[in-house]
Amino acid sequence: MGKTIGYLCTKKHSEAQLYKSVVKADKFYIDLATDRGCSSYAEFNNLIEEVEENDKVILPSLVMISEELDEVYNLLCIFRNKGVKLNLLNPTRGEEIFLTDGGFKTLEAIFNLRRDVTKIRGVIEIKAENQIKHRENQEVFPDGFYQVFIDYKNNGLKAEVAAKKLKIDVHKFYRLVREFS
Repeated sequence: MGKTIGYLCTKKHSEAQLYKSVVKADKFYIDLATDRGCSSYAEFNNLIEEVEENDKVILPSLVMISEELDEVYNLLCIFRNKGVKLNLLNPTRGEEIFLTDGGFKTLEAIFNLRRDVTKIRGVIEIKAENQIKHRENQEVFPDGFYQVFIDYKNNGLKAEVAAKKLKIDVHKFYRLVREFS
């Protein structure tokens, strides 16, 4: 039979005492926080290291550990992989749904989708960068080419004069005319 473990991060001794009186646990891990809520979470890290299969961990809420969904997901994965049951004393924002199999699978699907989208974005960004590099290496029509082309085709402008206007050699002008025609 596993142990029941209580965890709390608190700013006040009185909160720790109240928590211990409400939560009947075999062992407690208590982290201390500053007035701004900062903590090293050393005791929480010890709890993660020491919990064993069939242990039950009682947390005030998941949000108390982290408001970042990534961190909550990683925490749930750690406890699930170790075979540890989580209980929330004061669940907030519907977070208790993540403790169910269905809720966890939904959360897992979201993270898998996010991972896949990130990979796809990376591929798209690489392709876009390659296209930009390709475009940079491609020849472009010189500024004013359209008007010079019209004058060349319709008004009898000589190729040599047209090329000079565009500041390109005549062979390039002929190649651009063929490409544009």
